[in-house]
Amino acid sequence: MKIFVTGATGFIGSSLVNGLRNTFDYVYGVSRERHLGESLLPTSNSLNLDYSDAKINKFFSENRPDILIHCIGSPTVGWAQENPFLDYMSSVNSISMILESIRTYSPNSHLILISSAAVYGYQDINLLSEDLVLNPCSIYGFNKAIAEQLTMNYVNFYKLKASIIRPFSVYGPGLRKQVIFDLITKFTKKSSDPIEIKGTGIETRDFIHVNDIVSGIEKIIRASHYGIINLGTGNGTTLVELASMIGYLVNQNVDFKFLGVVNDLDPPRLIADTAKALEIGITPSIDIASGLDEAVRRSKDRI
Repeated sequence: MKIFVTGATGFIGSSLVNGLRNTFDYVYGVSRERHLGESLLPTSNSLNLDYSDAKINKFFSENRPDILIHCIGSPTVGWAQENPFLDYMSSVNSISMILESIRTYSPNSHLILISSAAVYGYQDINLLSEDLVLNPCSIYGFNKAIAEQLTMNYVNFYKLKASIIRPFSVYGPGLRKQVIFDLITKFTKKSSDPIEIKGTGIETRDFIHVNDIVSGIEKIIRASHYGIINLGTGNGTTLVELASMIGYLVNQNVDFKFLGVVNDLDPPRLIADTAKALEIGITPSIDIASGLDEAVRRSKDRI
């Protein structure tokens, strides 16, 4: 089985390449980055690919992947909001070219699109199930929703095989941005002043370790599961709880306070309904306490 992962130098993409190589024989990282090398031989496990129609068509006609995991996307919600056209090109244009190339040159490939829980946006219920009407509240979430719809159009009209993965708040080794990394960085700095944190503190997220994302996608591949599926834990953690846990683990006697400013781009609550994932045996194994302990220990090792 040949598995290709686009966006292979990103956080989720690199984790998938490294993790899936432990269980599958032929896993290739695909990226624009030149340090990946040029060869497609199994010993290299890497490929440079400039995302243009001609090169993508050539890639699919020559390689015909069994599995193509598409991880390309903008780094953060805020970056996407400031760069809407670049976010569109990253999220929408890239998947559009890939879908057409699969349809034309490799119709038996199984496409796995890494989307985002940001597509849900503001909702009035506690657990977010895959059949909800999407209500994105950011450019990032809106473009992810367009990419999902394009994918489903090719599934419905051309019978392509596709899975759409909606990860919730992913964290783990290698992620050097977003709230967990930012809080650990702030708490490890020596300061007598209260640490200031954006938001109100009641924002609630479903934090899932990247290793559980990798194992979940492995199960999706083995089960040949198609359709839309959440990858989360089903458990919510408020930012107050998160900050308190990190402060305890860092062992710094520093107070913190939330600035109280609501960010309209971030829904107040994002927690996964995991019923569909459970049906195919996806059960996250790393709880937030264990994951944070690992993250803090890694940060201390770097100091």
